[in-house]
Amino acid sequence: MTPKRSDGNQDIVITGRAVERSSGLPMAGVPLNLVITLQGFERKYQVITGDDGSFSHTFTPLSGEAGVYAVRAVHPDRTDRPVQATFTINRVHVSPSSIKLNIPRNYEKTIKVNVATGEGTEVSNLRFVYDEADQPGGVFPEGVHLSVGSPVGFLGPRKSARLPFTIWADNSAAESGSIVLKVVSDETAPGAWRTIRVSTHFSEAKPVLYLPGLVWYKLIYIGSVLV
Repeated sequence: MTPKRSDGNQDIVITGRAVERSSGLPMAGVPLNLVITLQGFERKYQVITGDDGSFSHTFTPLSGEAGVYAVRAVHPDRTDRPVQATFTINRVHVSPSSIKLNIPRNYEKTIKVNVATGEGTEVSNLRFVYDEADQPGGVFPEGVHLSVGSPVGFLGPRKSARLPFTIWADNSAAESGSIVLKVVSDETAPGAWRTIRVSTHFSEAKPVLYLPGLVWYKLIYIGSVLV
């Protein structure tokens, strides 16, 4: 079976060989039921063995599905169906996938993104990457300062974490723009689990004075984040 682990963006090639139980000789031209099971849901395919008793089937995972798949290849007349092999589709869910950021210049904002692993998925060194080549025009936006938090060393199956990044803009930053971040781990090279686009709007902080009775209040606009 190739590969034993996948991120779901490639087909799984399942191979096997049918032999006669008593003699161990290959069985040519035999129909087999190939059953692939995920979390109780079965998909069944019929395969025919070749002259040497071997068979091959290419399985294409559905978009978004993940977990540990059980594989069985059995003769249609048999009722017992032992699991003969397994493979895993890794998935990491990232939310949100886009962010609208509206903050004053010279104001620092920390944003946290939720990351969760699927069944059977383990990741190491899970982190943000802020790469100049990923940005619009291939350059970092002028006047925008972004730093990413520490990586998550290990995240096991069906676990979640929050990845932070911190951003602020000085007076040279454009009023509107966008930034691209990638969520990666050691398992994704050279790709990424998710690309996040941050739409930015930087403005001048405008204090407002208000007088109810004899007490003065100063209200300072500190921005917003939309996901």
